[in-house]
Amino acid sequence: FIDRREERASEQQNAARWQRLQRIALSDPLTHLPNRRALEIDAVRLAARARRTGNPMAIGIADIDFFKRVNDQHGHAAGDAVLRAIAGVLQSQARASDVVARVGGEEFGLLFPQTDLSMARQVAERIRLAVAATCVEFEQSPITVTISIGLALLPHNGNWKAGFMQAD
Repeated sequence: FIDRREERASEQQNAARWQRLQRIALSDPLTHLPNRRALEIDAVRLAARARRTGNPMAIGIADIDFFKRVNDQHGHAAGDAVLRAIAGVLQSQARASDVVARVGGEEFGLLFPQTDLSMARQVAERIRLAVAATCVEFEQSPITVTISIGLALLPHNGNWKAGFMQAD
């Protein structure tokens, strides 16, 4: 009889550590959205599926307009609060199949699988209006922002990076 309980416990701890490391590596610590690396992984997978099935996929880039002004007028802590709030709005307004990620600074990446440009415009407009209606209260100072969203279709060759650049 060989007692393998300690070995199994160690394997479970290692598996839990690996999952935690993956979460850390693929998420933005401020907004808790997926980060650029996670977006790239999803983009490759979804672009391959779109190419295989022939379904369209739209790609979007959302930027907070004049975000530097928020940091300059209210401070970086206020800017962080705005980023968290906008991330929440983006997630709540996106569809379940969509991917929303923070790709850097005040820029968010959006993937709309099985979506043509017309439908992507509708979703983007809903997101844009929801952000404009959001007021972030920070130290008794209401802060409102707007976003601009660029959209592009995944190119026929499946090069999601080209679509990302076009949306930007």
